[in-house]
Amino acid sequence: FREGYTVEFFIEGGRSRTGKCLPPKLGVLGLTVEAGVEACFGRSLGEVTYLPIAITYEQVAEEEPYAAELSGAEKKREDVSALMRAARVVFKQYGRVYVRVGEPVRLSQTLEGVDWAEEDRDDRRERLQHLGEGLIHRINEVTVVLPTGLVALALLAHGRSGVPGKTLTARTRRFHRLLMEAGAEAAHSLGDLDWAEREAMARILKGRQVQKLEGAEDVVYLPVPDRRVTLEYYKNGLLHYLVPGSLVAAELRAAGRDTVDLPSLIESLRFQVWLLRYEFVFDPDADVESLVERGLEQLRSNGAVQGDAIVDKRRVSELAELTGNYLESYYLTLRALPQLAGKDLSEKDLSKQAQALGRQFLAVQDINRPESLSLANIQNGLRALREDGIYTPRADGGLELDGPEGRRYVDALRRLMRMPTPE
Repeated sequence: FREGYTVEFFIEGGRSRTGKCLPPKLGVLGLTVEAGVEACFGRSLGEVTYLPIAITYEQVAEEEPYAAELSGAEKKREDVSALMRAARVVFKQYGRVYVRVGEPVRLSQTLEGVDWAEEDRDDRRERLQHLGEGLIHRINEVTVVLPTGLVALALLAHGRSGVPGKTLTARTRRFHRLLMEAGAEAAHSLGDLDWAEREAMARILKGRQVQKLEGAEDVVYLPVPDRRVTLEYYKNGLLHYLVPGSLVAAELRAAGRDTVDLPSLIESLRFQVWLLRYEFVFDPDADVESLVERGLEQLRSNGAVQGDAIVDKRRVSELAELTGNYLESYYLTLRALPQLAGKDLSEKDLSKQAQALGRQFLAVQDINRPESLSLANIQNGLRALREDGIYTPRADGGLELDGPEGRRYVDALRRLMRMPTPE
């Protein structure tokens, strides 16, 4: 930067295993700002501009390793034998890759009216966080909609195990419309939605992520439980477009009313947005009120809400289901903490032990979605809960729990998940 060169860096710090953009890493970003300040204001090298770049894959070659890592397996070290096995990837067809550049961000505008040299550490970190979230948001804005991601969205927006074919087709079209209204760009193959859906489903069936159950009048597509985490990867690549509608839908479904109570909705949504802060990167310049407004617009477009009246609760539920697995992940993490409080565990082992307990919860249907056992979700949940003071590692081993606050979080999640209050 100091010498005027173009520099490429990965603001997420590595490739996402979940399909979503990761929260921004601030270390390298901070170095670029330091150098950029010197280039802009200490020398006559002109403006420093960040170009957010989105890379969207129809299908990734690392499906199996990603799924294994999210299920708790250790990441395998690279070696010669792995390189030889990877050579076979070259001979497979994985569809198209789209590269898009988002709206540029000028450093001078970011720091307008700010004396960077006089900023203290906390203020600098806050400004870096704002810049990083803004760049991630702009990357998300130019993510291309591809058939596999669209069909995965429709498959996992279902409250039951199997999805009837006609239901899937209708939902795919509704979600396609919502994505276009959210400003997303569709891949060329989505010009013919019927063909695109068939091709995507054929790819998913070939990957054994879904079973096709034939019937006299319709087919049923049944996601394979231990492969749902792979479908989740493709769903997550587009989820950010529909997160406002999904979070608002979860609140409306939990409230159980026939009309929208806007003040209550805004207040209750704050909990979800705060709790899931490491799952979804929102526009840092937007507030909760604007998020609710966008969510209600999506629900109205989806035929779930007319004015302030809730007219189709099934359409509410299909949007709410899109983020239901994250609520389950945080719920199982909260439930696991009291059982693990007496053990001396590292953060890594704590997340794996919570995941193991989550498998028990899944077996007795305390949670319903296998993808909620994602190690990435549990790790994000632990990070958020630790920051919120729900648990604190003790110097002599084990955890110190804030019981009342933890129960408040559990009750809030049970409400959103529509779980009966335990006796």
